[in-house]
Amino acid sequence: WPQARHPPDYPAGPHWSRPHVISHTDDFTLFKEGGVATAGVELVAEDGTNFVLEDELDRNSNVTDHDSGEVFFLSRRRRVGIPHVTFSQEASYMSVISMIAPSPDWFSGVNGFDMVDRSGTGNWFRRVILLLYPWDAGTDAGQTYTAGDNDEDDVIHQITVANPDSLPQSGAFVNGNRVRPVARLSCRLRV
Repeated sequence: WPQARHPPDYPAGPHWSRPHVISHTDDFTLFKEGGVATAGVELVAEDGTNFVLEDELDRNSNVTDHDSGEVFFLSRRRRVGIPHVTFSQEASYMSVISMIAPSPDWFSGVNGFDMVDRSGTGNWFRRVILLLYPWDAGTDAGQTYTAGDNDEDDVIHQITVANPDSLPQSGAFVNGNRVRPVARLSCRLRV
């Protein structure tokens, strides 16, 4: 999420909250287009705090493991290690969430990526690289990175030029005629 690739309205002190990685069954959804943010997702997206999300995950029988990484600032480094989580044949799905900070309620992540190649070999993917895009949690109406708190009750949506209503009025995340990925997630299988 470097300034050169995301020039409009780029904030001072850009950073990510602690990335939270979750292994779960197919019956769990962390976030989805048109869905309503849980209190845990709302707090990650607005404040970068994970404690409510961790409580929600601990109480969900479809979640088998989860852990948080560390906060990191873009001015210091561009790579951060994410925590190790355990997967199984029954719980082979991965979800990740991290706040794009500062921001009103913007985050990035992935929801329900199956770590097993079910359309091909049926084997575990040994390495996965995913491009992650910005999302709006629908819990704050702010239109700039540093907008004041302005609660709203909307739905989660991916920020994309295909849906002009999803774009922040400040032009954040838009470069040319597209929204570029804000992160790249690289995962390796360890056995």
